[in-house]
Formats: sequence, C-alpha cells, structure tokens
Amino acid sequence: MADVTRIREALAFSIFRAAGVPASRTAFAKVYLTVADKHDKTYVGLYTLIEPVDKTFLKDHFKSDKGMLLKPEASRAFPTSAKNGMLTRSTTPSASHRRPGASAYRLHQARQSGRR
Repeated sequence: MADVTRIREALAFSIFRAAGVPASRTAFAKVYLTVADKHDKTYVGLYTLIEPVDKTFLKDHFKSDKGMLLKPEASRAFPTSAKNGMLTRSTTPSASHRRPGASAYRLHQARQSGRR
C-alpha cells in the first residue's frame, strides 16, 4: 500500500528521535524542473529528504566518527524483491554464489517464478 501522504517515513524517524534513538532528520521538498525551451518550473513532485547515516552522523550523535558503520544494501548474496510494496530479502543465495547446477539454485529460481 502506497503512502500517498508521504508522512510514514518522516514520522517514524521523528518517533525514534523522540525516544532518544539516534535517527536521521527529514524534510519535505517540492521539486520543480526548468529546462531551457522545454519546461519552466514544472512541478515534478513532493520528495522526502533524509539525512544520510555517515561519518558526520556518527560524530553528531556519538561524538566520534570512529567505529563500525554498517549499511544494509541489496547484493547478489541477498537478492531483494518487491511484494505488496514491501522490499523483502531472500534467504537463498543467488546463482553467483552457488554452482550453476545446484538444486538449491533451481529451488530458488522456481520460487522466484512462482513454481515449486
């Protein structure tokens, strides 16, 4: 389900900050586009700006930029897929981390295509 209000993410970060959990700051931005001879201040949409979690964030919240900063991202080892608007992580390794003929790979491919 899409969040047409664009408030969920910003609200969640705000709740974390209010509870004392270090969390990114957010802001909303109305974006307009101008391209010479094509568009003049054409409204593109409302976007949520989110403070990046980086060394500056660590220094601001933990008084030091030293330490381990882990950032989860999709990779071949942990492929993601969209389901009902949610991003889910597969627990089966992708083909690049298994032998091409392995039965687990075939099972993974079958699950991805809806077959068993």
